[in-house]
Order: sequence, then C-alpha cells, then structure tokens
Amino acid sequence: MRPIFNLFGCNYINSDKIGKDHALELLSYLENDEVEKIKNMLSSDTKKEFNIDKQIKQACEFFVGKTVSYDKRITISGEDSYKKGEHNLCVIYPAIWDISTDENCNYYVSFSEYLINLSNKSKEGIYCIEICNIDTNEKVIIGDYLG
Repeated sequence: MRPIFNLFGCNYINSDKIGKDHALELLSYLENDEVEKIKNMLSSDTKKEFNIDKQIKQACEFFVGKTVSYDKRITISGEDSYKKGEHNLCVIYPAIWDISTDENCNYYVSFSEYLINLSNKSKEGIYCIEICNIDTNEKVIIGDYLG
C-alpha cells in the first residue's frame, strides 16, 4: 500500500521528486532501448491514439549512446487544481538539459505528464515526450503535446 500524506485534508504529492525520478527513468530507458518500459510510462489514451511502438523505436534509434553527463538541475514546472479541497488535477513538465553521450551527441529531453486527472483517469501518465539533438536541432516526439 502506497503511503498518502495528508496536509490540511488534501492529499500531498511531491511532484518535483516524482518528476525528477521519472525523468531519470526515462533517460535510462532511452539509452538502453527499453521500448516496453517507456511504453509503460505513457497514459492509456496516448498508447491508444498513436502508433506508439513505432514512435518509441524511432526515439530509441534517435538517442545515440550512453549518457555520460547531464545538467543535474532537472527543471520541473507544472499546474495543480483543487476542487472542494480535493487535488483533482496535477500535470508536470520535466526537462533534462545538456545531456551528453559517449557517442559525442548532445540532447535535451522533456515530457508532459498527468500525475492526477480525476476527470479522465485514462489521461494519467506521460502524454508527450520530446527528444532534441542540440547539435542538429532535430527532434523526435512520442505522443502529442495536447494530451
């Protein structure tokens, strides 16, 4: 059973920690071509609406090498909504900057994720991943920005 912290009657979610953890997981999965693990991070809606297997394979091929360094200041922005004291919406937008690989490639990776979406639970999870090669300015996208 997952512990739930309760502050003044509201469920507390540490979205910064979750965002950083998910960002590092995603980076590991990309560099190790772990298609199924990336797919498991996605929302149910995203898995249904796109040719996800193909997009993830393209992303893994696009991300060349093993990570040797990245900016440790993983940025997290997001939005929260409460209704009648209940946390009904929490969306985060983590980004890892200045990723360098052993193949001399440089990237940034960002994604959008609903941690909570009580109005549509099938949207919970990552709905868009963007991987950009900083040197060439080429991008690969998994999912869709509109979530």
